[in-house]
Amino acid sequence: MIFMKSVFLIIFQFLCCPASAQKSIFYTRRIEVKPLSILEYDLNVKCSGDSVKASAYLRFYDSLDHELLECKAGPVASVTCKKMGDYTEAPPYTKYALVTVERDSAKAGEIVVDGFSATLNVGVPAVKHDPLYDPEQYMRPFWNSDTIYK
Repeated sequence: MIFMKSVFLIIFQFLCCPASAQKSIFYTRRIEVKPLSILEYDLNVKCSGDSVKASAYLRFYDSLDHELLECKAGPVASVTCKKMGDYTEAPPYTKYALVTVERDSAKAGEIVVDGFSATLNVGVPAVKHDPLYDPEQYMRPFWNSDTIYK
């Protein structure tokens, strides 16, 4: 019975929605992300003609698969490779992010996605090193110290 309901909803949506509202997903990549971490992704997109348009979407989801945030990159309609991407901070309660490339036009044609790369926590070193000095010595007030540093 549940299966029949889902099939009915899919067929209903297909028949009742205009063709322009039906998006085609060409590329999907799931990335495990911690809350409030910084995510940067890049990819190259190439369309088969100027009438075919593609957009990249970055969506964040929680552990119950509820969408928390959606970021859309501008549409690309170029026969040469165009670099797309985004740089953003994950919202609280994020479990994973989904990067998709979707068709924005109802025109027939190919979309090629290549060169995907993602970086988490941009600007944070992979290994934290201990300081080469004694931080406690520098944090003491100068009036309680025997040495004043310039």
